[in-house]
Amino acid sequence: MAGTTTNFSLPYPTSGDPIYQGAQQIKDAMDAVDVALTGVGVPVPVYKLKARNVRTTTKTTTATTSGTAAGIMTTSCEVTAGRAYRIIFTCAFSSSVSNTTGQIDFRYTTNGASPTAGSTLLEDAIFSNGSSATIPLTQTKTFYYYPATSHTLTIGAFVFNAVGGGTLTVQSSGATRPGVLTVEDMGGSISTTGAIL
Repeated sequence: MAGTTTNFSLPYPTSGDPIYQGAQQIKDAMDAVDVALTGVGVPVPVYKLKARNVRTTTKTTTATTSGTAAGIMTTSCEVTAGRAYRIIFTCAFSSSVSNTTGQIDFRYTTNGASPTAGSTLLEDAIFSNGSSATIPLTQTKTFYYYPATSHTLTIGAFVFNAVGGGTLTVQSSGATRPGVLTVEDMGGSISTTGAIL
């Protein structure tokens, strides 16, 4: 880039620059704007929605072990080393029998491959329907991911009936009660503080 702006010395292409470098020149210009705005005190956005998936159909399973858990949904995004990501999952479940304990496993890959019930476990959630057989109960789980390297994060939610038997149903029906899985960029990760009591 042959030219720069007066105040911030932001680079820009001139008529003599070759067109094949256009994409790189635009990237260089945007990177310079990014640095310049930070230097004058413009706050860096902290929150950013990175990935989102919505399930609007029901699914039943009689799986009773994590290895045979039924897949609910996946979502995927690029993550950057040194940043914190918040993952939120919301979905309704019901069981054909009372006193059922269900488990949701959140499994992931870092190479773009779709996770399976046997992929690395990131987090899990336990829920019980008590005496409420067949009544849909909404479950919400929030957890965090702190990547040490930059990669493609793909997260999958899988469910199975840990205790109680019967048929477990993912009650994500239409727009009124969808299952939702999101990944949010929370900004740069920080060190832990405080005491463990």
